[in-house]
Amino acid sequence: MFLSFAPCRALAGLVLVLSTATVTTAKSWVLQDDATRVEFDDATGLMAVTQRTTQQRWQQRPAGTAFNVDHVTADPGRLVVALTGPFAMEMTLTLSTASDLEVTLTADPATPLAEPLAFPGPFTTPAADWNLVFPEAEGMLIPIEQVDTVLRGREPISVYDMSGLLMPWIGVTDGSLKSGYMMILDTAFDVSVSLNGRGGAPAPQPLWEAELGRFGYARSLRYHFFSAGGYVAQAKHYRDYVQRTREFSTLRERALTRPAIDRLVGAVHVYTWDDGRTLALAQEMKAAGIDRAWIGWDPNHPPYPKPGYSQGLTELGFLAGVYDLYRDIYSDTEYAERTAERPELKDLWLHRYDYHGLFEDLVARNADNTPMAMVRSSDVNLMRYWVCTAAMLPHVPDRITKELAVYPHESVFLDVTLAAGPIECFSPLHPMTHRQDAAARVEIHRYMAEDLGLVVGSEAGADYGAAHTEFMHGLVSMHKYFGDRRGPGGRRDDSSPTYRGDWSDTARPSMMLGEHEPTDVYWQIGLNPAYRVPLYELVYHDATVPSWRWNDNSHKQPTTWARKDLFNALYANAPQWNLDQGTWDRLRDKFVASFKTLNPVLRAVGYDEMTDHRFLNADRSLQESCFSSGARILVNFSSAAINHDGVDVPAEGFVMLPPSP
Repeated sequence: MFLSFAPCRALAGLVLVLSTATVTTAKSWVLQDDATRVEFDDATGLMAVTQRTTQQRWQQRPAGTAFNVDHVTADPGRLVVALTGPFAMEMTLTLSTASDLEVTLTADPATPLAEPLAFPGPFTTPAADWNLVFPEAEGMLIPIEQVDTVLRGREPISVYDMSGLLMPWIGVTDGSLKSGYMMILDTAFDVSVSLNGRGGAPAPQPLWEAELGRFGYARSLRYHFFSAGGYVAQAKHYRDYVQRTREFSTLRERALTRPAIDRLVGAVHVYTWDDGRTLALAQEMKAAGIDRAWIGWDPNHPPYPKPGYSQGLTELGFLAGVYDLYRDIYSDTEYAERTAERPELKDLWLHRYDYHGLFEDLVARNADNTPMAMVRSSDVNLMRYWVCTAAMLPHVPDRITKELAVYPHESVFLDVTLAAGPIECFSPLHPMTHRQDAAARVEIHRYMAEDLGLVVGSEAGADYGAAHTEFMHGLVSMHKYFGDRRGPGGRRDDSSPTYRGDWSDTARPSMMLGEHEPTDVYWQIGLNPAYRVPLYELVYHDATVPSWRWNDNSHKQPTTWARKDLFNALYANAPQWNLDQGTWDRLRDKFVASFKTLNPVLRAVGYDEMTDHRFLNADRSLQESCFSSGARILVNFSSAAINHDGVDVPAEGFVMLPPSP
């Protein structure tokens, strides 16, 4: 790598190798290595990047927040750019040994940020036939010309939230799925992503947000420019980045100290409700040939299983689990009043929103010190408030240790921790930043895994917690598409065929046990194999087991069941069911057939890294996933059988090819 500059436009071809120097008259500055050339124009404050293998050139557009270059300092291997504008800021540009263009922004930590800092600007997307590589849920590949339709506009995209990016990166790739670039957010807890494009086609740009109202700390991101590999190369580059910069371990490595993890691999994930919380139902499942299952229940909803339930599930060979939550809290006064009106609530001694007199101590607070309200529970009509995770941490053992004495389950599902974006708390007694909230959430996962030895799951899967999470319910679902809460006009309409249900019946919530039709957009986008790509699996397949959401399970929308099983086969991840006795009796044969179809695949490659994914025909109805053991899975989403390289893949079916001898 070397750094150079051309002191004036007329001498642009002159290359000078610099030692440390500050120059105010130069116009063009260069950082480059064998793969990447970065040019910085100090007159415009913009960069242009050339991928040297393909000669693809990427021109930066002006940022949303305007800064001027005051001067540039050139050190060996980096540029330090002093900027003036709404406040003084310094930008450092470096090319890493991995050919990443690293960008770091520093300013006085006390600098107020009333509006998000839109800087640096986006790189222009070259053409309309390019694609956005979008790590929402498992992952999406969206034609640039369809971004506004598929994402419903260009509103800022949240990071580490299930409605946005669960991994803090985003990319673009060309129509042939080869060249492109990705943007990785190194500091990802106070940032969102804009696709505004600044007058051009959609293109990613960071929007740095305040930490407790201020700039707070150095913000950094990196770009990598690719000559080949498309979305697969981008996901693999991110996997390498994670392994270099964070905790990373595989399921197989974790199973050495928590052998119960092995019962997760190849299992269906089941939530039980009402009369389904019995060993009799579990015994029926086992007798029918379903010998691997994670079976959990939610203590917010009666009835509770009889003591001995968890031990009985374990004896049957299942992984006994439970639903848990450390985000929501009820007001002590309001919950006491409701319990007096509804005595059955007194039996819910493990209710996840009741902290027994600690509301004032634990509730998260807004900047005006009022409790941070969330949403009303539809089953008991009480306001739920946000917990301050940092304040609550010392109390985590209180409930779980009491619970394990009666229900010694070997697994726990932690709702919300890796699904809802981290929050800030402005309480003068326990202020908390987004970064501190995320760290506290990870500490809950670590405590459950390392101190209690449990197999840990979470909702969705913000990947800052992936190293301490063995399964992720809901990661496979494109949650914004699969059902309606309301009908036409935005009003609740439970008569709509696509209405996905609610929680009003505490014991038998229709959200869990009801059925509904899929929306048109769910077929068009959410379950369309042309839009979906397994970005998360390409990074984490050997480290965690994703499934569908519990309110978007395999059978919730009966007409989608076969399609969901195909995605489970292609990605080698888990199906998800909600069972009471009646649902099991009614759909028993379908449950058994689905399990027996998928289990051999999930068991065969469940510990493998996913090494590749390919579209094998023009309409993307035939796809292949490849694994580190050498196994390959070919899935045909079309209604006609396809022969590929001598392999017959049945209509709406799949073939698993074992490793070559």
